[in-house]
Order: sequence, then structure tokens, then C-alpha cells
Amino acid sequence: MQFRPEHRFLVAVNERGALMGGLFYELQPDARTAHMDKVVVAERYQRKGVAAALLEELCQRLKAAGLQSLTTGFFRPQFFYRHGFVIEGRYAGLVRSLEDGDQT
Repeated sequence: MQFRPEHRFLVAVNERGALMGGLFYELQPDARTAHMDKVVVAERYQRKGVAAALLEELCQRLKAAGLQSLTTGFFRPQFFYRHGFVIEGRYAGLVRSLEDGDQT
């Protein structure tokens, strides 16, 4: 992966300040959508809910900022399906609606 100036980051650290994981995303030109490129969790913290917590925090922040949807690629699709993402023809990947009561 190559980071660009447009990328924004959200990281999780433990009580000692050690990095547990993180994700990066960018706002799309339509100003209603963000695209998450990757979520990564250190091996020792995997299967402890870190990725899910990062994803939910990101969705809450994007929703509070007025965005309508979050898209991502098809890496680990089963994880994303469990967190409200669906396949939508308008996007080249998975999408999660950030609007109340809407799933696409």
C-alpha cells in the first residue's frame, strides 16, 4: 500500500500506549462517501474485537460528520458482511450505509 496525503488514519492503542491496530481511509470527491483502504491489527491483538471497534468508531465519526456511506474492497468480506456491509452495484466493492435504518 502507498499512503497519499489524502489518507486519514484511525489507530487503536492499549493502556500502555502500544499500537494495537489501525485503519486508513479517504473522503471521496462526492463529499458523502468515504473509502476505507485497509484495516490491520497486530497479531497479538487479533480476534479480540479491535478491528470491529475501529470500524464502528470510524462509522460513528463519519456519520457525525454528515457522510452517508463507507465503502471498502473485497478483502475479508465475511468480516464486513457481519458489520453491515453489502454489495452495491454503484460501488466497486462493499458499502455500508451510515444513515439510520438504511442498509445500502
